[in-house]
Amino acid sequence: AHLRLDRGRIAGMVLISDFDDFYQRAAALFRADPARVRYVVKYRHCDGSVVFKVTSDETCVSFASVEASDLKKLEQLNLLFLSNAG
Repeated sequence: AHLRLDRGRIAGMVLISDFDDFYQRAAALFRADPARVRYVVKYRHCDGSVVFKVTSDETCVSFASVEASDLKKLEQLNLLFLSNAG
């Protein structure tokens, strides 16, 4: 699947089912270009799902789950970005 960005570029989006694998890929993206990489966390109350997405505009990795315990993994993602910020 592909994600069309506002700038007209197409980024490959990879949905990863294992959080540890997702975290490793997200960390690699962040280390490669910390100024451009960002993340979004989306919680859908209607179906109880949470989606973590990390993108550099060229590559996008995401992890989705319906397990409430996976919300705790948000802290690990926050630490990656905030401990290395500016």
